[in-house]
Amino acid sequence: MRLKDLTEEVYKCIRCGWCREKICPIREELGFESTYARGIVLTARGLLEKQLNYSSALANRMYLCLECANCMEHCPLDVDVVGIMNAMRQDLVKAGLAPEVFRQVDRHVESTKNPLGIERNEMVKWSEDLGLARKGEVLFFVGCYPSYKFPKTARATVRILRQAGIDVAYLAEEEWCCGTAQYMDGSAALAQRLMVHNLEKIEDSGAEKVVTTCAGCYTSLKHEYPKRIGELSFQVLHITELLEDLINEGKIDFKNEIKKRVTYHDPCHLGRHSGLYDEPRKILNHIPGLELVEMSRNRENTRCCGGEIVLNTVFPELGKRLPEIRVDEAANLGVKDLITSCPLCVSNLRIPARKRRIKLYDLPLLVAESMGVSGK
Repeated sequence: MRLKDLTEEVYKCIRCGWCREKICPIREELGFESTYARGIVLTARGLLEKQLNYSSALANRMYLCLECANCMEHCPLDVDVVGIMNAMRQDLVKAGLAPEVFRQVDRHVESTKNPLGIERNEMVKWSEDLGLARKGEVLFFVGCYPSYKFPKTARATVRILRQAGIDVAYLAEEEWCCGTAQYMDGSAALAQRLMVHNLEKIEDSGAEKVVTTCAGCYTSLKHEYPKRIGELSFQVLHITELLEDLINEGKIDFKNEIKKRVTYHDPCHLGRHSGLYDEPRKILNHIPGLELVEMSRNRENTRCCGGEIVLNTVFPELGKRLPEIRVDEAANLGVKDLITSCPLCVSNLRIPARKRRIKLYDLPLLVAESMGVSGK
């Protein structure tokens, strides 16, 4: 969708400022009007009215947005700021003005089918001794980050589900990046190709349910695939939804008490983009010995921990600061363990968590520990 297609949405904004204070993490750090929702929509209006032109300078501002959607939680008129941002980025991509790092990510995806640029033969190493089938009623869509960077989370997920009586299948090398990064950075055509491929392979697997541990993959499969391709023939579940169902059915046995005082970080894609707040907390409250305490900014008002690309490349100082702020908030509670449900959040938070001597968990790892199926 191009910006001109969202003209009515752009003009809904009355510049009230509800999206301003303590809402946008980028504005909190930089303070510029053009870096948060009201300024972004005003920029879109300037483009529509030909008062502004697309340029590299404008692109640098528009790619600051993390698309965390906190502004949309507070907008009284429900302006689709993320949709407007995506439309502007699509225009920037078509004009060849996207920042080089985003173009590099797209080249990685074109050649290796993952944004990290890691060779395909590395993708399935985590699963080599697990004997996973390629077809089945329940398919594990692993995602790029668990496959390449956090294999322990992927392995723990398989062990948990097998212990609960579910022998999951997976796509192996046929699984491509879900397309989250591409539709967020404006590369709509590439995102579409990835989605069409994955949809075909999932349907070929005979899956009735698709489960993923990645919040970005979940949002993509659950919301973007139907929007961009059409109605799905299978159900999409985040691992927290499936685990909560299995707990309620008495199929999860927590054998080990875990005496920890922990806090939970809501991933933007799982929370604000998808509305899953209760499921991870219910799971944590089921684990014997565990005490969950909340950070002051939680659920709908959770502070975004930063985007991975922002962290490592485009705006490194800003990217470094955002996860530090979030970890500091956890540390101020006096906890030594921080839980989340997204591998990208784990990637963002791991360095400041290590510095503050806080142990960081992707939720399946903690569940596996309590079930006694951790392994390697």
